[in-house]
Amino acid sequence: MQIRFHKGKDAKYTITWMRGNQASEFFRASEYFVSHDLTHYAVEMTFGMKNAFYGLMARGWEIDDFGRKDPETGKTRPLPLEAGQAEMIVSLIQLERSGSLSPEETLTLVREQLAGSLTITEDHLATIRAAYQNLIAQWNALPLDGSLELKFEA
Repeated sequence: MQIRFHKGKDAKYTITWMRGNQASEFFRASEYFVSHDLTHYAVEMTFGMKNAFYGLMARGWEIDDFGRKDPETGKTRPLPLEAGQAEMIVSLIQLERSGSLSPEETLTLVREQLAGSLTITEDHLATIRAAYQNLIAQWNALPLDGSLELKFEA
C-alpha cells in the first residue's frame, strides 16, 4: 500500500491510501492528523505491526470502519490487539512531544498500559522518535502542492 501525505496549494492537507493502482481512501487532514499518522507509521514500522492502523487499511478497512457501530448490536467493531497497542503508544508519544510527559514517564506509562502484551524498551522509543523526526522533517521541507509518499507492506 502507498500512503500519500499531500500539502495542497490552499494549505489544506490530505492523506490518501492507495491499494494497488487506485486511490482507496482520501482524508482531509489537519496538521494534528498528519503528525498523528506519521507517528503511527513510525510505531508500526518499528514493531513490524501488520494488524494496526496501516495494516488494516492495507487489507481493505476504510477510515469509517474505525469506530463504526454494528447496527444490530450498537457495539463498536472490535479492533485487533496490535491496533490498540499502536494507538496507545502513538497517543503517549504525542503527549511527550507536547511537553506533557518526559521520556521517562512515556516509557513507564507505555509499559504499564501494555502490561506485558508487547515488550518495549528505551531503544524502541528512540527508534520511533528518530523515525518520526525524519518523516516530519521531510514533510516540513515539502513545498505547497508537494507530497510525501510512504510504502507499507501488510
